[in-house]
Amino acid sequence: DVSGQKSITLQVMFAEGIGTTPTVTAQLQHSADLQSEAFADLGSSVAPAEGAVASTTASDPLRYVRLKVTIGGSSNPAATFWAKAVARDA
Repeated sequence: DVSGQKSITLQVMFAEGIGTTPTVTAQLQHSADLQSEAFADLGSSVAPAEGAVASTTASDPLRYVRLKVTIGGSSNPAATFWAKAVARDA
């Protein structure tokens, strides 16, 4: 519950991948309630290069926030990554 927060910053680190050209794309989504069909994209998506960290900041999140992660590539791609989001009231 991020009610009352003015911004949220997302960091995603793509540690490593296997398969052919693996990728990781992460997108914050938000909703005023917990109904899955009510979630909408919040801010920009990030797609860090392998071994790198990417970040984005979005303003005015609704009450609930989740992270949608897509692992792409071919030949059965898999990825190791971490993600962190911090909500701020200023």
